[in-house]
Amino acid sequence: LKRSTPMNIVVGGVAGALPPVVGAVAVSGAVPLSAVLLFLIVFVWTPPHSWALALMRGNEYERVGVPMLPAIAGVSATCRQILAYSLLLAAAGLAPWFAGTAGGLYLIAAGLLNALFLAAALRLWMARRASEARRILAARALFRFSILYLFLLLLALLADSVALS
Repeated sequence: LKRSTPMNIVVGGVAGALPPVVGAVAVSGAVPLSAVLLFLIVFVWTPPHSWALALMRGNEYERVGVPMLPAIAGVSATCRQILAYSLLLAAAGLAPWFAGTAGGLYLIAAGLLNALFLAAALRLWMARRASEARRILAARALFRFSILYLFLLLLALLADSVALS
C-alpha cells in the first residue's frame, strides 16, 4: 500500500504493531490484554512518527512516487493529523495503567513522556504556516523525540514490571 494511498502509514502501522501480539500468542497461546495495549501504542505512535519524517523528507518521497500525506493533503492537514494521533497516543500510552497491567512508576513516566510528545506535536502544529526551515526543525524535533518516546515508554513498562514482581 505504500505506493497506492496516502494513508499507507496507518494501514502499514498494523504490521509494525503486531509483534507484541504474535510474541504473546507464541509464548502463551493466548492474546493477553497487555499485548493488545502494546499493539495499540505502537499502532497509534506510527503515524505521527512517520508523518514527521515525511514533512522533513517530502520531496524525496514525491520523487520516488510514494504518496505520503504531506504531498497529497498538504502540510496543515498533516500537522492536524499528527496532533490528532498524538492525542490518541497520549490516551493509549496511559491505557496500561488504566487497565491495571502497569503500576505507578509507569504512570509517572507515561504522563511525562505524553506531555513532552504532545508539546512537540503542538509546536509542529503552530509551525505549520511558518517558514519551511522552521517547520522542518519542528518536524525533526518531533521525529527524534518519537523514537526516544517509544523506547522510554517501553523501558518504563519493563521497569514497572520488574518493580512489581
